[in-house]
This record gives sequence, C-alpha cells and structure tokens, in this order.
Amino acid sequence: MRNWGIASPPTRESIDIGINSQGLVNAFAPDLADLNVAEQAYWASFSSLPSGGVCEELFETRIQNNPPDSPGVNELIQNARSQLNTVFQQKFSVDIFTDGEPSDQDQSKLSIGPINSQYSEVLELAKILYGWVIETMSIVSLRSALGGTVDKNLRQIKLLEKVLMAKGLDIDQARLTTAPLVGLNELRIGSAHIGNPALESAFQMMGTSAIPQTPRESWNLCVDSVTVCLNSIASALQA
Repeated sequence: MRNWGIASPPTRESIDIGINSQGLVNAFAPDLADLNVAEQAYWASFSSLPSGGVCEELFETRIQNNPPDSPGVNELIQNARSQLNTVFQQKFSVDIFTDGEPSDQDQSKLSIGPINSQYSEVLELAKILYGWVIETMSIVSLRSALGGTVDKNLRQIKLLEKVLMAKGLDIDQARLTTAPLVGLNELRIGSAHIGNPALESAFQMMGTSAIPQTPRESWNLCVDSVTVCLNSIASALQA
C-alpha cells in the first residue's frame, strides 16, 4: 500500500510497518515482542516521542481487518503508463513507452518515499520517477504521432504538448495538462544542484500554491499529480 508494507531485510526477520502522517515508522509492540532480544534492541534504538498517531493503513489492515484501497506508488505509475500506452497504440499504432523500468532498489525507494526531513530526498526520488515516466517515452513514437516535419530539438514533454494540440487542445490547455511533468522535470534538475533549489514553481506546476509542509506530503503530491497527468493525457487523446 501507499503507507503500509513489510520490512524484510535479508539479515533480519520481517515485520509489518506503516508510515504515519508525520513520516514516522510505526510497528505494533506485540510484533516487536516476537523478535529476539537483539532485534528488539535494534528497533528500540530508533524509538522516538509519538507524533502523528498510528499509520491508518496499518491500523485498518491489521486491527480492523478492513484493508483500504490505497495502491502503492509503483502500482499507480505502472497503471498510468499502461493506460497511456494502450491509448497511444489505439490512436497511432505505436507504443509510447519502452520497456525500461527502475532497478529493484530504485523501485523500493519510490515505494517507501522520503523517510527524513530533508527535501533533497524528494529531489532524488523525482529524478528516479522522471527517468521512469519521461525518459522511457519514445521520441520516435511521439514524432510519428505528429506526422510531417517535427522540430528535432523538441523533447518528450514538448512533443506531448504538440500531440495534444494536434488532437484539438489549445496551447494553454495543452500546457496546463502537461504542467505536472514540467514540475517533475524542475525537481529532477534540482537534484543536480548544490544548495536549496527553488521548489515553489515546481509544486505550483503540480497544482498547489505553496510548498507542502513535509517532504512526504511533497512526494505524495508529486506522485499523485504525475499519475493524474498521465491519465488526463490518455483521456484527451481518446476523446
């Protein structure tokens, strides 16, 4: 799920964990009590003052036996890519995406999300997500969908914008639809710079007027806006 899963390090026993509203890792005391003494001491070394309550997904799944519908990050992105690719195949007879995927380690990072208070983590995750969503888009397929002569300097996001305009959207609508991808690109660029990059404009592209209060909220906004963006592009092309 988005905030609940299983921690399964190769040298330790697995245990159910959740991430609460304040970004703290939660685990149930009875589960920890089943671990050996060394493992209990390891978990205890990370204990902190309670803040943000118990992870809702963990509580609903384990205590209430009522798992919420909360797809994980990887599932959301995979489904959105698949939907857009299907529509592109139907409309233009080509695949928009290649088969490239993040490494298992990077997919785990995307799934877990930020686990500290540093926005630099969001930027690094955005870099991975950009590689999966944007860099796997075939420029050849996008140019094929446009037909005729296409500026060879245009990259994926601009080409998508042109495809949407060719399907009837005006330039403002096309740019608004692809804005979250532009924001993702700004975050990705920020990961390569030393210091604190300006994040406000990137998150404005994703539909908020201010930078979210925590890195985890920022990451959730990033994932949700990119997912909605891909689904919106698919809907616009299908109309």
